[in-house]
Amino acid sequence: MAMQGGFSDAPVTDQEVINAAMFAVEAQRTRTPVVNGSAPKQMNLLKILSARQQVVAGVNFALKMEVSLNGEKKVAETVVWWQAWRENPYALISWHWVEPIRQD
Repeated sequence: MAMQGGFSDAPVTDQEVINAAMFAVEAQRTRTPVVNGSAPKQMNLLKILSARQQVVAGVNFALKMEVSLNGEKKVAETVVWWQAWRENPYALISWHWVEPIRQD
């Protein structure tokens, strides 16, 4: 049973979870500064590993995702805040690289 006001599990196949994950990856990619005129990093969502949600003034999505960063698989944890009534409903609250994925 989820604690009132706390996070509860959410299905990784839920469309709102997928939308939040895709937003997080794009927002993080665009946050990466361009260095010496080089192109922005290539970053793609590969898989949502887990998802939790918290109802606040909107919804916080806490996501653990497998991401490809310039061809290297990595794991990231992120929190995305969503408010349906805002013009731009998503905001990236946090992004943390957890570990690279070993490719044996």
